[in-house]
Amino acid sequence: MEHWIDEVLFDIAITKKNISLDPNIVELAVKNANLLWEDLGFDSLDVMEAIIECEGITGVTIPNYMIKDIKTKSDIVELFEKMAKNG
Repeated sequence: MEHWIDEVLFDIAITKKNISLDPNIVELAVKNANLLWEDLGFDSLDVMEAIIECEGITGVTIPNYMIKDIKTKSDIVELFEKMAKNG
């Protein structure tokens, strides 16, 4: 599941945030991102977009009330894994 989340975050970082770094550097930042806000320059709308895209890819639905506490990529991964287990 983390692979799909990395892909979505990478796409948003490159296309939506217009990060003009070498894509390999952005890929490393995504894989190692601890703070979405600081590392990737994401805002709450970017996080919401990432969640929606990940929902579409994985088929896992995340309730809106659970999204407000997301600060890191790890938070997103854990949330999707938890919701996938709970069905």
